[in-house]
Amino acid sequence: MDIPDRIGTVRVRKLGDGSFFISRKNSEVEQYLDKHFTRVRGECRWVPTQIKEKTINDLVPLFAGKKVFIIGKGPSLDLVIEGIFGPDDSPIICINESIHHIEVLRIRNPIFAIQQDTGLKDTCKPKFGELFCSHMSKNFYANFPRKYIFHPTEYVGSNSELTVNVAIEIAKFLGAVQFVMVAFDGCTTGNTDYSTIVPYKPTKGGSPNRFLDHRRRIETHLKGIKTSWLTPKVPELTSSDTLQPLQHSPQAHHDAQTEHQMP
Repeated sequence: MDIPDRIGTVRVRKLGDGSFFISRKNSEVEQYLDKHFTRVRGECRWVPTQIKEKTINDLVPLFAGKKVFIIGKGPSLDLVIEGIFGPDDSPIICINESIHHIEVLRIRNPIFAIQQDTGLKDTCKPKFGELFCSHMSKNFYANFPRKYIFHPTEYVGSNSELTVNVAIEIAKFLGAVQFVMVAFDGCTTGNTDYSTIVPYKPTKGGSPNRFLDHRRRIETHLKGIKTSWLTPKVPELTSSDTLQPLQHSPQAHHDAQTEHQMP
């Protein structure tokens, strides 16, 4: 159930973690909220009632012994096509909004998004795939059934670690044996832009130059595991690729007639 902005004349105030509250006690409003949402114990604050989530351990058969594709948000994401993914049983983990480009491809591989950042709210919700969702952002996905809640500290020891490193550690925990890192342009070409699928600038969160140090941090988690980095690019045109006017085109026919008529 969506969180209302008002209940009668009482305004509902929403917080950044997905919870919400009313500033003054109101027994009727509280009864309504207690019926449709989950009250935070001892407070006049509620969170969406969670659909029972799946457990990450359930995914071991899907990941064990497999190559895993991890999708970044660099500009080369716009050039990713279905042909790069190979066997249909290779799982794909998409960092945040990159899920929206990958799902458009309609490939058969198991597809997951992963989100930690509460500032993204519910913008990383898959249409067809599933979601690795941190406990910090789970309230935005209370009514989304295809989610697996994780605590970053269980995998990387910190709530502030890069989301890509959490994705790597979850996949390793599940038995992945190989990684392909796709569209991490800052790590491969030094291009710190975002894909057009990302609705904000790379300056959000600080200087884009922070991406230039990410490969060092990522490779710490990939140590000892076969890994390749894939950055799709637009093919360069050769002289034979340049379009030439066809001899039988209307323009060519007109030009030929004009030349023939000249004295």
